[in-house]
Amino acid sequence: MARARKGSFTGQRVAVYARYSSDKQQETSIEDQVRRCREFIEERGGRFCEDLVFTDYAVSAKSVQRAGFQELMRAVRDRRVDAVVVEELSRFTRNAADGLNLYKELVFREVPLLGVADGVNTGDAGSKLLYGVKSLMNEAYLDDLRDKTVRGMRGTAIKGNWTGGKCFGYVTVPRNPGDPGSTARAPVVDVEQAHWIVSMFERYLSGESPRQIAEWLDAVGVPPPRKKSDHWKKGTVRTMLMNERYLGWLEFGKEEWRTDPETGCRKSRQGDPDRVVRERYEHLQIVPDDLFAAVQAEMHRRAPDKEGKPGTRVARSYPLSGLLVCASCGSTMTINGSSDCKYYTCSAARQNREACSQNSSVPEEELRDQLAASLMRQFGTPRAVTYLRERLQAAQALARGDVQTELTALHARRARLRTEHANLLAGIREGRAVATLVAELERTEERLRVTDQDITAAEARAGEAAPLPDADAFLRAMLDLRTLLAQEGAEARQVLALLFPGEKLAVSITPDKHVTVRGELFPLGLTIKKQSKKAPTSGRSLSAGTCRPEVVAGAGFEPTTFGL
Repeated sequence: MARARKGSFTGQRVAVYARYSSDKQQETSIEDQVRRCREFIEERGGRFCEDLVFTDYAVSAKSVQRAGFQELMRAVRDRRVDAVVVEELSRFTRNAADGLNLYKELVFREVPLLGVADGVNTGDAGSKLLYGVKSLMNEAYLDDLRDKTVRGMRGTAIKGNWTGGKCFGYVTVPRNPGDPGSTARAPVVDVEQAHWIVSMFERYLSGESPRQIAEWLDAVGVPPPRKKSDHWKKGTVRTMLMNERYLGWLEFGKEEWRTDPETGCRKSRQGDPDRVVRERYEHLQIVPDDLFAAVQAEMHRRAPDKEGKPGTRVARSYPLSGLLVCASCGSTMTINGSSDCKYYTCSAARQNREACSQNSSVPEEELRDQLAASLMRQFGTPRAVTYLRERLQAAQALARGDVQTELTALHARRARLRTEHANLLAGIREGRAVATLVAELERTEERLRVTDQDITAAEARAGEAAPLPDADAFLRAMLDLRTLLAQEGAEARQVLALLFPGEKLAVSITPDKHVTVRGELFPLGLTIKKQSKKAPTSGRSLSAGTCRPEVVAGAGFEPTTFGL
């Protein structure tokens, strides 16, 4: 990495990151940010490079799961970047926890982050305090913005105005058309769509199922509510048949959305009942009261409450659920049927038979037994195990070579850090900028400590070798698989996750009910269960005595296609 004097970008590869959070903002916001960063770089002797500009459009910074941001961090980790410039820290992240982790990574990788407007520079001594305060302020801004937005939307709902979103059967019009400054919009009934809604209620009451209604809507050419959908779905029809909005009710605050800090996904939860806004407007009613009530009674008759508890189901775990996909359209194969006999069906075809050409089902028990039998035929022989052992040995040899390459790079980093450490000590002895050099010395010592730990871990991996099971052990595992698949529970799913690491099994069903299942698998994954109760996580090193399936696949293990 080219070293430049303090405050200079001379000879450095400087990346720029720009982002704006709302699709209501202008895209020129990105151009303005990039221009300001470019001026900042050039004023400090650096060279602006278009290839090192990373952007995210209309994406919030509360999560690091942003395409442009992830591309930037890959460039940092691949050492293609010496410094990162942003207009201000809030463009980079608005999550204090993410911000702290990013700070640690940037400091470790010796890639400073500089903010043009707020003066942040993670390469400066003592920058952690300013960075932390700014990160907390940016996150607090989001919390305050959320509270104000909800408060404004609640006020909008109290006035009878639309609070956002779309509902089939309604359109919105300006509340005050004579006032160009007013943004309030009021809902009104869409007469054409209202006709189809009433017909849906009437057809259900006459005996049609939600799927039949969905197929009828497709046949008569009614566009589905979501523009991204090509077909109506039975779940959409069922939800509409229970929607009290068609009685003229408008609600706000019944649910609220919060971001899960672990996954970064938004999840709904029940809102405060005392703050729910609920008003009925006769001019918005589409479905008559008696027709709506009759449909609710019919829905209850067709699917009565189970054990006296509305909406409860007996939770069951099927070993193959989550692994099977439809070979025709790629949708997940889902379980359905009575308690006596369960079937796997394409989820798209189950919603609407026009959505997928594969409309047939396959019994869950039959599919499970046939899968176990097929695997036993193909891999339950000493010859197959011998072949698999040879492939695993080759994979281990390749993995050890990768570790040696990693060790070479780590030793080079340690030698460079030791040289820097010696130079800093010499500067301190000479009395040159002692406070600054001491702070830099502490950071260098920390990087040396981490590098030594990485070398120790890599040396340990270089000496590891996954145990190679003999033929008898593998055959016993195959027999256990047949027994395990006949049971319910998470253990069977865990073993299958080892057998098919990260893969899906594509199910084809011909009109004459012939079933074929195809997929890539790692047969020796069966033996991992015997050595470790916890399934390995891809990308993480495992303790001695376990086997890494992803290494085998990467080493040229020939994917096996099997058919039932």
